[in-house]
Amino acid sequence: MRLLDLNGRSAAARPQNFTVFGPAPAGAGRSALVGRRQSEGAGKEPDLRFNAGYGTDNDRLDRGGRADIAGRVARQAPQGDPNCASKRILDFVLALIGIVFLFPLFIAVAIAVRLETPGPVLFRQSRGGRNGKCFRILKFRTMTCMEDGVEVCQARSGDPRITRVGRVLRRTSFDELPQLFNVICGDMSLVGPRPHALVHDAMYSELITAYSSRQVVKPGITGWAQVNGFRGETREIAAMEGRVQHDLEYIRQWSLWLDIVIIARTVVEILRSRNAC
Repeated sequence: MRLLDLNGRSAAARPQNFTVFGPAPAGAGRSALVGRRQSEGAGKEPDLRFNAGYGTDNDRLDRGGRADIAGRVARQAPQGDPNCASKRILDFVLALIGIVFLFPLFIAVAIAVRLETPGPVLFRQSRGGRNGKCFRILKFRTMTCMEDGVEVCQARSGDPRITRVGRVLRRTSFDELPQLFNVICGDMSLVGPRPHALVHDAMYSELITAYSSRQVVKPGITGWAQVNGFRGETREIAAMEGRVQHDLEYIRQWSLWLDIVIIARTVVEILRSRNAC
């Protein structure tokens, strides 16, 4: 399956001045980036609008050194409507089947989480959904903390906050299973861009051109980015740039068949435990 190449120049090749754990010193690398863009004729703002009514971050273009993952994004209408009724029906039916067949596993995991450490079985956190609408995502609790606010630190490899049961759940992605209820409620889809904490949405919207364009569809339990290696922590801005690039590719190339392919590949990714932490 051929997907659009929106990357332009490799993101990894550009200077990186930010990580999710804190900004680089103010102005670091800024003048070089500004000079490069001026020499490339960046005075004219590229048109990042999707056709077919899909809005983008045209007002959040790269001015003065913010990262730009897509360069001049090609004007191309999505091949299908990822917000259509057929996708919603597929989501609802598969999520309901999953809940029924996995119910014994839900019970076993809940007991294990509750017995190991005190606290709730489920972790709830505010995330950005379609069109930026806030919803409460559900996960099995895997850590000793319950961060949800202006300070949210991503889990990383070897994070001491992760419990023993939590490490197993994260490695197998079983901690994500309660999101099947988010799908039933209509807040999420089985496949789509992964939702991030609200504080990270705000941060990356300022750092990455067209970041919020990924929110024209419902967020997913899994996505095109996750099955292509962009799963887990994003220590550097380049990692998030790659994730957003794949999310935009997914939206443009969407079809029910692509959703089925991604679900099948997700099973393979879970068995490989790539980038899990």
